[in-house]
Amino acid sequence: MTATGGEVGRRRVTGDIAVQLAGRALNLALGVVVTVALVRYLGESRYGEWSTLLAICALITAAGAQTLPRVVIPKAADDPERERAWFGAFVALQSFIAVPGTVLAVVIAVIISTGHEMLVTGFVLSILVFLNLPSALGAVFQLRVRNDVATLLGIANSVIWTAGFLIIRSAGGGMVAIATMFVAASAFTGLVTIALSARYMRFDWPAGRALRGTVFRIAVPVAMFGLAVTAYNALDTLMVFELSGARDAGLYGATYRILDQAGVFPAAVVTTITPIVASSYRTNLARTHKLLQAAADSLAVLSFGAIAIAVAAGAPLLELLYGHDFAEAAPALAILMVAFALIGMGYVYGSLVVVLGQQRRVLPFAIAALTMNIVLNLIFIPVYGYTAAAVVTVLTEALVLSLTVRVVGPMLQFKMRRGPMIRTGFAAAGMCLIVWLLRLADVPVGGLIAAALVTYPVLLLALRAVDRRELLALVTEK
Repeated sequence: MTATGGEVGRRRVTGDIAVQLAGRALNLALGVVVTVALVRYLGESRYGEWSTLLAICALITAAGAQTLPRVVIPKAADDPERERAWFGAFVALQSFIAVPGTVLAVVIAVIISTGHEMLVTGFVLSILVFLNLPSALGAVFQLRVRNDVATLLGIANSVIWTAGFLIIRSAGGGMVAIATMFVAASAFTGLVTIALSARYMRFDWPAGRALRGTVFRIAVPVAMFGLAVTAYNALDTLMVFELSGARDAGLYGATYRILDQAGVFPAAVVTTITPIVASSYRTNLARTHKLLQAAADSLAVLSFGAIAIAVAAGAPLLELLYGHDFAEAAPALAILMVAFALIGMGYVYGSLVVVLGQQRRVLPFAIAALTMNIVLNLIFIPVYGYTAAAVVTVLTEALVLSLTVRVVGPMLQFKMRRGPMIRTGFAAAGMCLIVWLLRLADVPVGGLIAAALVTYPVLLLALRAVDRRELLALVTEK
């Protein structure tokens, strides 16, 4: 049998994360290409409609397809003798929610659509909710710490979608044709996921029937917690669309897409460590602490660097990507990168909520954060537009993270070291200053990015934000 989370060594963990990061970096590059082409092709207003419809699907997915894997993976990792039964219950419950979720997406699209093209596009994109059923089987790869398989499937999806969109654009197709290609790419990779997951797991349907009630009882508060934590990301776009118009929704959606794409990196780290922590935190707390600290340090390096680049070169970067009209969204980009730093830490601590069975305890916090987010957006979006939505996102992420840390930190006796993060902050600030000075000297955006990529690692090593011995150990230790 393929090794489960508790049986893999450090080299395997590092390799799994490295493969994911490399693959997701390629996915990110493809995503940037297609997003840039899509934004330029549709324009601000029509892209606002597109991003709003996708936000609806994301909102519904957060309550279903994203919830059950978060419940089943830790349970299966902690109870390997019944892992086939846990996954049998998982697939059965996932199939039960696929159809009503799709219908709900259609209903919301009917309510918010402002024209025939947006309405039909909404109908087509609603199929994505149903396709979460086969896509969710990728949880098998996470349990087996074979996220390289899921990464390759993600790359295949991006390649098909990118190539298909470019063909449709050259033929002058509209949003409906674009949505059809988007759904077709997801359908193809979903079918391949079904075929490949069968190689790693045989589901025990009869035994799983007895566990459905248990999974459902755990999943309800987890779904409410996950929905409350992630819903505001989709609700922001919906509220900007309704309160500030399609153009602002397009500017915000294009900028937020960068944050969304960047989220694949913290997801890669947490995807690997979650089953390992779930299977080892009771017996090897020291290893758990090392994994969590390494994850936090890595995500700090990534997110602080992103903030520095957004502050120093946000406007020329957005202009290069989307065109001159989008340069005005640079302040929102810098703000959202602050949210990215909080989201990265939130991934680390949030993954522990289900592992430790604390979803009911943190649920009130998430609901409070969601309420705060909605109220503040309703007050400030009509006045300050999409920039207000970005600020409210930061405030909401900060509230959720601080409350979650208070719950799960003491339970694992884990307190994050501040020294490496402070040194990382100084390195990022130094890189930001260098890039900003080069921008004042009219260095083109390509030169600014190159300067950031060269100076940031040097500063990280010089300030000892990154330990050379730790880097060597990650490569050599089994």
